[in-house]
Amino acid sequence: MVAHKPVQNWFDSLFSEGRFAFRQLHKAPAFTLVAILTLALGIGANTAIFSVVNSVLLRSLPFSRASELVNISERSTFFDFPYLGLSLPDIADLRAAATSFATIAVSEDLPRELSGTGKPLRLESTAVSEDFFPLLGSRPLYGRTFTSVDMQPGSRSAVLSESLWRERFGADPTAIGQTITLDAQPFTVIGVMPAFPPLGFDTDSRLWTAFIPTSEQLADRSNHAYSVLARLQPHTSLTRAQSELDAISARLASSYPAVDKGWSIHATSLRQYLLGDARTPLVILLAAVGFVLLIACANVSNLFLAWVGSAARIFHSIRPGGLALGSPSSANRRGASDCPDGRRLRVCRCRLDPSRPPRRSPPRPSPPWRNPC
Repeated sequence: MVAHKPVQNWFDSLFSEGRFAFRQLHKAPAFTLVAILTLALGIGANTAIFSVVNSVLLRSLPFSRASELVNISERSTFFDFPYLGLSLPDIADLRAAATSFATIAVSEDLPRELSGTGKPLRLESTAVSEDFFPLLGSRPLYGRTFTSVDMQPGSRSAVLSESLWRERFGADPTAIGQTITLDAQPFTVIGVMPAFPPLGFDTDSRLWTAFIPTSEQLADRSNHAYSVLARLQPHTSLTRAQSELDAISARLASSYPAVDKGWSIHATSLRQYLLGDARTPLVILLAAVGFVLLIACANVSNLFLAWVGSAARIFHSIRPGGLALGSPSSANRRGASDCPDGRRLRVCRCRLDPSRPPRRSPPRPSPPWRNPC
């Protein structure tokens, strides 16, 4: 019991101080409202911006070994755009010549219409190669992802997102193996992927199908329309990979000048690709809202000072000795200078409260030019 007594005293003191503070704030509702709104504005803005900064800048991507993931795109002297797709023949040459990448996956955005049972839906869909999900290190909730069997011409398989699975199938695990209708063609559901955070990436799709290009697409070197995601080899830097891509780009431009001249292949870390130039604006915005919170705290401090100043005027009305103006004892003090008999007594007996005995104190020395009473 003795060991817990300081802790109990601390909590008792904290409770007393909190109760006193609540009473004081309750007595000044206008001040309390303004202070709460000012702090809520600063804290709310900081919380919102920090949530964005935390999810975008501080938190790592929800993929296995995300630092090894890179986006491979092309740039052209004819178009002012940093991220253009690659053609399938160029991707085939890249797979054959590049040694800096462990895996290379291809994807293409293909919106589809889901019909059949239920209301028809227009879905954001992506056709991906069999290496896409293993490259990300993502495993399905139910079923499986694509394999080489699903990449054969005539095969129609689909992987659902968790949101579409819950919306269309009521989170029923038996949805695996069922048939859905996409663009008036039957597809077999082979898996359900877990929910991914919104990244502005192919994982934002609600449906994935197998990427099965036609023979014309495989031969068309001028169609720069396909996205490429790759994973670096262990202990391989992005600079080394870019040097290899520069050599491949030069060789392609030399071999196919009609379609590849003026085009260059570039590798960008997936994090940089998704963020773009958002890092600097977000840091500036975080500093700005931090300054707003500082201003809000300064304003609340000024409100407290003004409130204390108004309370100080009340304390200044207290006379030395603890007697307030307007009280009966104060009237007794004033009576010392206006006795009816004209005498200037230190304490006038005629103004004393008869219910209170006179306070006795040692006499004060009188100035030599005055006659003491």
